[in-house]
Amino acid sequence: MEGDAWIGLLILGVILLAVAGFLGYGAWKRWRWVQTFEAAQEVTAGQAAQQRRGLVRFSGLAQPGEHGELTAPVSQGPCVYWKYEVKERYRQRDSKGRSRTRTRVVDSGASDTPFTIADEDGAVVTWPDEVEIHSIQQSAADSSSVGGLNLNLGGLQFGGGGTVQTNEWRIAPGTPVYAMGEIAYSDDGAVMLRAGDHAALVTGTPLDRFIAKQKRNGLLMGAGSVAAIVALIVAAAVMLT
Repeated sequence: MEGDAWIGLLILGVILLAVAGFLGYGAWKRWRWVQTFEAAQEVTAGQAAQQRRGLVRFSGLAQPGEHGELTAPVSQGPCVYWKYEVKERYRQRDSKGRSRTRTRVVDSGASDTPFTIADEDGAVVTWPDEVEIHSIQQSAADSSSVGGLNLNLGGLQFGGGGTVQTNEWRIAPGTPVYAMGEIAYSDDGAVMLRAGDHAALVTGTPLDRFIAKQKRNGLLMGAGSVAAIVALIVAAAVMLT
């Protein structure tokens, strides 16, 4: 095999390995959610607040914690949790003048102030850094043009203008949310939701619907990971012949 062809196959092998790892991790993460959902006891928020320990799933209304309501940084709306992401889309030209559109995250952030998930019988404290938060309301979206810089690095030219996309998501006070995870006591004696040995999740979508979708996605990602591994084996076999 010629040197250029061997290098090409080596690069392909690295790409396939990265794809297999990415899809495999995604499939594992989603099946961990599925396993937690199936093992968790279904209770009310009040019942969860009265438990000392255990793996549960429940629903309730998101309410401010002891620090009060938050203000979302982009929309300025009241909330108990917010996150935002700023992406830049820009054009990149190679040494042959071919142009490609690239996207990169230039800024992001999320609140870490605890909030509660409550019903009329009790409340569970939720720390954002202890759980994964998904499928919540998008509260702001903005796109603006930027001039960009003309910069040449190693034969690749950056610049020529682009767009900046800002997105924000938040959980407003009183929003119905759905949660699963382990119940434990915080240092100040409050009942809190945490991951422990399982997944901990808060979502704006009913858990049965959310988990059904993640199960399908997990199967697809697992199949994609296996396909990438098979392709990697084939590429390795070609390289060795």
